[in-house]
Amino acid sequence: MIRLSDGNDMPAVGLASFRKNTTDETKAQIQNSLGVGMKYFEITELFGNEHMIMEALQETPRSEIFVSLRLWPKDRKYKDVMRSVKATLQGANLSYVDLLVLHAPIDPVNKFDQWKAMEELKDMGLVKSLGAGSLTLLQLMDLLKNCNFAPSVLEVSFIC
Repeated sequence: MIRLSDGNDMPAVGLASFRKNTTDETKAQIQNSLGVGMKYFEITELFGNEHMIMEALQETPRSEIFVSLRLWPKDRKYKDVMRSVKATLQGANLSYVDLLVLHAPIDPVNKFDQWKAMEELKDMGLVKSLGAGSLTLLQLMDLLKNCNFAPSVLEVSFIC
């Protein structure tokens, strides 16, 4: 486990941003990952994979897994982020996610409103930790100057 700057713990290795060709293949991958001790699973809004992941994890006690949600920010205002995260939680039958990650810095117009919504979701207890993906150093500095909660996780994506 890795201790985050906000005091929460996160598994060092996880299964993130994936979707197989079929629901059965996706579930099988998750079951295999559980079988080797993996505890971190990421729901990626862009992939629409929450129902597959959570169905595969339904037998696993919530306290034994770490669930993150990677939020797609394109053309999203504050209310859109709030509505989307709440709908994903409901659709995945989750009361909270351990980590909410802003997928990429692709919406410069709404970026601060999006982060404010994420902060409010954290205040509401629907999210434990906040993260950002694929930021440049200048984008990170800009975010840090304009936020109440700094990101506890900075994700860097790569394809292997």
